[in-house]
Amino acid sequence: MEDDFRERICICMNWKQWIIIFSASILALTISIEAASPFEVVLCIHENFTQENCTFQVEDIDTQAGKVWLLLQEEQEPSQSIVLGINDSIDFDRLRLMVTGVYAGERADLVCLRINSSNLASLNP
Repeated sequence: MEDDFRERICICMNWKQWIIIFSASILALTISIEAASPFEVVLCIHENFTQENCTFQVEDIDTQAGKVWLLLQEEQEPSQSIVLGINDSIDFDRLRLMVTGVYAGERADLVCLRINSSNLASLNP
């Protein structure tokens, strides 16, 4: 009778451990999916945005050509100037930056950038 009781306790403990492991796995998967979710930023000329340890600034926008000039700066690295067109992208550290739209505004031209990042918790607009 005592052996039967011990067996039930072991089965119960294994079941609880399995639920804890399953819950932790689901939580970790949810966090990793959220961290990998892309987001978009709309900027005008001379605005900048910082994500993780990368800062990029819009230097110029040509709405007719669908191009944007960006200045990219990573900690301790020299700045890098690049030109991207619509649907062009660049990988920068753990960050992928893609131009999804260039728009002529009444007061200022705008660029829409999609950012895929491995760590959204460090978002610093």
